[in-house]
Amino acid sequence: MGYQVSEYNLLKLTSDSGGMYVFDALTNNIFSIETNEDFDSVCMADLGHESDLRLDALTFQDIHKEVGSKAKTLILEITEECNLRCTYCVFDEKHIFERNHSNQVMPLELAYEAVQDFYSRTSRDEGYIVFYGGEPLLAMNTIKKIVDYANKISNNRLKFSLTTNGLALSESKFDYFIKNNFLITVSLDGNKETHDKQRITATGKGTFDAIVRNLRKLKLHNEDFFKNQVLINCVISNANDIAGINNFFQENNFYKESLRFSPTIQNSIAIDNSITHSISLESVKTSLKNRLLPIENNFLDSILKKIEFRKLDNEAKQGKKLCIPFSNRTYVRTDGTTQFCERIENYGKSKRDLNSLSFQSEFFFDRFKIFKQDACSKCFAYNFCEMCPASFISNSQFDHALADTKCSQYRKSVVQTIQIYINRMESDELVQC
Repeated sequence: MGYQVSEYNLLKLTSDSGGMYVFDALTNNIFSIETNEDFDSVCMADLGHESDLRLDALTFQDIHKEVGSKAKTLILEITEECNLRCTYCVFDEKHIFERNHSNQVMPLELAYEAVQDFYSRTSRDEGYIVFYGGEPLLAMNTIKKIVDYANKISNNRLKFSLTTNGLALSESKFDYFIKNNFLITVSLDGNKETHDKQRITATGKGTFDAIVRNLRKLKLHNEDFFKNQVLINCVISNANDIAGINNFFQENNFYKESLRFSPTIQNSIAIDNSITHSISLESVKTSLKNRLLPIENNFLDSILKKIEFRKLDNEAKQGKKLCIPFSNRTYVRTDGTTQFCERIENYGKSKRDLNSLSFQSEFFFDRFKIFKQDACSKCFAYNFCEMCPASFISNSQFDHALADTKCSQYRKSVVQTIQIYINRMESDELVQC
């Protein structure tokens, strides 16, 4: 099975059976081609396009509207205190662009103000408050007061989430989280050896046994809540750990309901490359979920879903998810510093009033357009890509070499997944042109 990119947004592929297809990345249509001559000669003009470049662009008016009335997530760093010292954590003295751990807690007045500002920018039908740290469960009383305030001003319309290392996840807190329908993300880095190597206490003690014990208690306490509202996040810090992590989660069905894998920023390129090369098309011809190991399945399945449920024709570009600063995320630190993402070093700071947020968002997108718009307009994987602008920032600057590497890897993954999709559709006789 092969492929070629004949024009920027036209991808030509052959299936295992020899079927010939073209993927029009501007409309997301996949067409079956009958003859070799047509396959070799077909171009974007034949598909009704005047150009093979993607011309749509986000305007400043669009940005202002998104920031001012469609804000989705407020992330509150309610404490800088943490009961772990994970080896890959950026909140230490080794990372000069980030803060260190401390006992600082967000003042309630500041939290209330941030919640009020955020709610005024939501659609009133959608809005999440995420409690972040440090370890947010160390500030449980603060969480409860913020939830009470948020419920009061929103008439219980806002939803809640938290990211925790799980060490302080006790039975005394379970009923509160269930009552308030929290979405809980718990960090568990795979098998005991890998987890205890990197998720350690200040004294160097591993935490695997304690966290697994807490997870089992939560499932026993309320299995439906555990199944629907608890997400396990496994951080992959080294490509050499992939085999052990895969084996652990494959053998433990306890964790299969909601499982996510996140490569560390520091080693993401090597890890993604290792995962991509480990996936065999032969292993996924009949069933993606039954044949792939957990990490590989998680890696490709998200792309496959985007392809299976893609928007077509004039609606194709509406399927693209854009991470608009201060719309998709607004991150407020314990001292009130506001920036647009919790995943990057100090960057994109702003005051919390609407004009300042919109200006900062527009300024960032203007810089991003200069940096990336030309490449994005030529990329056949664009409609499926969820790499946000922050993905390409290194040492507080846009990094061309980093972008080239990450984008090249993602394009390979998209090609691989479209090939899987075409083979599966052929076998089910579902490809329609």
